[in-house]
Amino acid sequence: MKNIFLLSGLLLLAFSASSQEHFKINGKLTGVDQKAKVFLTYQTDGASKTDSALLTTGEFSFTGTVSIPTRATLEVKIPGPLNVKLGPKKPVFYDFQVFFLERGNITVKGSNMKTALITGGKTQQEFTNLNVTLNPLHARSAVYSGKLGELWRSSDTTGRAALFAASSAISLNVSNKEEEFIRTNPNSYLSLSLLQLKMNYMEPAKFKSFYNGLSAQIKETDVGKGMASRMEIALKTGIGSPAIDFTQNTSDQKPFTLSSLKGKYVLIDFWASWCGPCRGENPHLVTAYHDFKDKNFEIVSISLDEKKDRWLAAIQQDNMSWIQVSDLKGWYNEVAVAYGIRAIPRNFLIDPNGIIIAKNLRGEEVEKKLKEILEK
Repeated sequence: MKNIFLLSGLLLLAFSASSQEHFKINGKLTGVDQKAKVFLTYQTDGASKTDSALLTTGEFSFTGTVSIPTRATLEVKIPGPLNVKLGPKKPVFYDFQVFFLERGNITVKGSNMKTALITGGKTQQEFTNLNVTLNPLHARSAVYSGKLGELWRSSDTTGRAALFAASSAISLNVSNKEEEFIRTNPNSYLSLSLLQLKMNYMEPAKFKSFYNGLSAQIKETDVGKGMASRMEIALKTGIGSPAIDFTQNTSDQKPFTLSSLKGKYVLIDFWASWCGPCRGENPHLVTAYHDFKDKNFEIVSISLDEKKDRWLAAIQQDNMSWIQVSDLKGWYNEVAVAYGIRAIPRNFLIDPNGIIIAKNLRGEEVEKKLKEILEK
């Protein structure tokens, strides 16, 4: 009997080992001659893992295992010279590249990490080929983003609108090319990764169509199964669906229930004090609230903060004079979990009957949508 148990245990260990993909990374960066560390970051078994190695005459290596081909990042952190303004703290220069970890040998060669050629398995080759098309678009987008940053500090609203439209057109082009890859490569782990990244903003019905198009092998991975579960939640919060009712305490510890606002247009806004993009959106919400609060419109902001003092301070600093609620559980905020929130800022606009009529309105889109429905 003991031998039977021992044999069962050995078979279980063998199965577990066979389900893991062993990788080895060998790198050579000829343009990095300073003391530096290379960091490898990736997800494995649902948890984030980071490994590090010292650059020795420009060379580094990593070994490990992953269960499936996995998106990862190689990053070089180089200490800069002492700066009088920073005191004893040295600045750090970051140089990184995204790639795919998978079974076998992976080679990194180049002058720096950002421009290095990374070769490995099938998924990495697919990623490299796709980036030949996407990188020029990303470069143009970065230029527009820089110019937009300058225009936000000016009064040139016309130029800002034109650049925003151009930048949005590039983003749409990138998204279309990624979707075409997913559609034509249903058995690719790159398709799985791309679709996972799109979960946070793709309409649920559209996402379901793409997910159903994946091969059975891809859908049976842990990542694929997790996406299926999240998809079910997302389908409940699609445009045309009733908003999920909830009760949560306000900033002054009084219970608030969403359905108490039935009969009004309501923007349900997910944010946090520590979220830079969220804080960047708040001035637009302040403008929209000021213009439409007397026209049957209300905002309910749900914070994913954990520190009450920082939450309250941000409310005051950003002049957010509408309804504020939080249970101070961070990403585990009960309302955020119910709505499937995995990234912020996120918002849902509901009509007087509590039906979701728009999602993820950004910047001036909020006021534009409100004018469309409230100033008919």
